[in-house]
Amino acid sequence: MNFMKSWIEPLAAHPTAANLLMILFLLLGLMNIGDIRRETFPDFASTEVSVTAVYPGATAEDVESAVCERIEEAVEGISNLI
Repeated sequence: MNFMKSWIEPLAAHPTAANLLMILFLLLGLMNIGDIRRETFPDFASTEVSVTAVYPGATAEDVESAVCERIEEAVEGISNLI
């Protein structure tokens, strides 16, 4: 608590010093903004895929022929698929 008091008292007594300190921090931030490493889309490999298909009112045979077989054919050429 004493550390905070030692910073606040001089800056409260001299508002110009507080403003100059703020400008110094802003300038240092602007000088280093180009060095900040940011990553929008991180590099990772997906290991799982989930496929869900809804076919209301269809029989099991209809779902098998219209949905499952088409999905199986679409993923047939993908390597390393279990």
